[in-house]
Amino acid sequence: VGVSSRADSAGGRFLTALERSGFEGGIHVVARDVFEIRGHRAHARIGDVPGPVDLAVIALRPEACLEAIEECAEVGISSVLIPTEGFSDSEDGRNLQRELVARARLHGMRLLGPGTFGFFRTGEDPLHISLAPKLPRPGPVALAGQSSALSAMLLAGVDSRGTGIHEFVGVGNRADVSLNDTLQHW
Repeated sequence: VGVSSRADSAGGRFLTALERSGFEGGIHVVARDVFEIRGHRAHARIGDVPGPVDLAVIALRPEACLEAIEECAEVGISSVLIPTEGFSDSEDGRNLQRELVARARLHGMRLLGPGTFGFFRTGEDPLHISLAPKLPRPGPVALAGQSSALSAMLLAGVDSRGTGIHEFVGVGNRADVSLNDTLQHW
């Protein structure tokens, strides 16, 4: 949600990562200003996306994320990832974040972020929904990071040492999904 035709935008980078990961499921793009982005039909609203959706990546300005959460709830989306920064930079941003989490919980959603670097899984059945420029070599290690900057440094350091990664999650502001959640999952 919020993908632009610019490949370097946050939404564009998430789309590129997902396309390159070999994901075989449906990819739906929500963008109001275009009809198509890189071969994917663009839908004007979340409600226009056909069929069930497992995860929505919401790459919008903070104020617009609240409306997007409501639209996701209307069509039964229960997992959202928000890479958008700026929720913890001011009192207004923190209030928006609290409202975002309240709305997500009201609808039974899980929220990764805001400010998340994303997540990926390597090996069999790879999935890449992150800002990392590439998937690292597959391996047995699972990692979680908080900030996008820390996540990028952590992944670069692991890659330079030749350590293989199985799963990675960047939790961002930890507004809902936390480091503890990732540890419990693993």
